[in-house]
Amino acid sequence: MRYRMPRVAATGVVVCIGAASFLDSGDTCSLLQNKFNVYADKASVAEQTVDRFVKDVAIRDMRIEAELQGIREQKKKEQDSAESKERKLKEIRKKQRKALDSNGYYKKYKQKKKANADTVGWLSISNTSIDYPVMYAENDFYLNHNSDKEEDSNGAIYLSGNQGNWGKVNLVNGHNMKSGKMFGPLDKFKDEDYCTAHRDVVLARKGEVGLYRVFSVFLADARNEPVSFSEEKEGQKYQDFLRTLSNRSLFNLDYDAEADDIIILNTCSYEYSEAHLLVCAYKLSE
Repeated sequence: MRYRMPRVAATGVVVCIGAASFLDSGDTCSLLQNKFNVYADKASVAEQTVDRFVKDVAIRDMRIEAELQGIREQKKKEQDSAESKERKLKEIRKKQRKALDSNGYYKKYKQKKKANADTVGWLSISNTSIDYPVMYAENDFYLNHNSDKEEDSNGAIYLSGNQGNWGKVNLVNGHNMKSGKMFGPLDKFKDEDYCTAHRDVVLARKGEVGLYRVFSVFLADARNEPVSFSEEKEGQKYQDFLRTLSNRSLFNLDYDAEADDIIILNTCSYEYSEAHLLVCAYKLSE
């Protein structure tokens, strides 16, 4: 006879198993719900964190933009201020030009510049015959050519070095003609009374007319001290150079130790072979 497991017992087992499974599912759902709630809370927190981050970034960007805008406005103000200063400086120079230019030096310079591009300025000393254009060319071309580029033993007044540009120290050359032409009148500057009465030199050049004042007159031997000062331009060396020029003067003349623009008028002299007469003038402050 075949043995059979009682159906009830089996059913009971099934029921028990089913009941256990049902209870387990309920607990699982509850657990999942709790986990979902936890994740939802975390997601909410994360979302809030992201929102705060986005807001913080937006606030930071706004601050950066505000700072950049402030910098742009400051630069604009500085630019406007610089442009305003430049305009004022041009107006000042224009007024100075008119005040100094009673004899039309700037107009003379412009007219000569138009006729000859080598023109770099116009030099004049009141109550003397020195009233000439200043030229520039390489290789001392104007030593024996006039300002019209014609061969002429009188030559022309011309600027040395600096590639034709005016700088802190400017050497301007001209023949000491016995006829009184070119730098012939500079010979009279060896006399203190004459020099004192003719200390003011006017130089018209691109964009301005400057007033210079003679502060030193002396002789130099071109054999032992070449008449070239292009290297004497900076710092203490420049200050020492000004002092040396002043100390070498044949007589005492005041000068501005802060002057940063001087012209040295150079011509031949006849005390000895290769003698040169140097008349130095500093630019008066604007």
